Amino acid sequence: MAAKYLINCLQVIGVTGVSLVTSNTITSSGNSQELYEFAAADKVRFYLDITAVSGTPTIVFELDERSPATGLFFASGDMGTRGSGANTTLWSTGGFTGTTTATATFDIDPCKAECYQVKWTVTGGSPSVTCSLLAQLMSRA
Repeated sequence: MAAKYLINCLQVIGVTGVSLVTSNTITSSGNSQELYEFAAADKVRFYLDITAVSGTPTIVFELDERSPATGLFFASGDMGTRGSGANTTLWSTGGFTGTTTATATFDIDPCKAECYQVKWTVTGGSPSVTCSLLAQLMSRA
């Protein structure tokens, strides 16, 4: 039987009291905390729930891998169903004005990366997006 658990992917370093249902307002660019749990997962399904927007934003979410040698994050391009090369984009969405719910699935080889991080960029005038991004990690172990 597969083990499944949820991770809040928009929790930033140093912020406490965040639950799985906490929505965050993001206005420019940022990174999540380091997500070590992804390294033990066989598959990850992401759930994006946008509850409010200001302006006409375009939002991009990416999943980056951390180099164990340097500690720097980079687009590994090794995420299975979402392409190859340096494409680790979870979503690149623009033109939305209301509530949006979307999902994306990645296959992750647990033998390759030791840590991941979600990176986001919001553009378009003076935009802001209030949303949550949850990851459901699945493992056959």
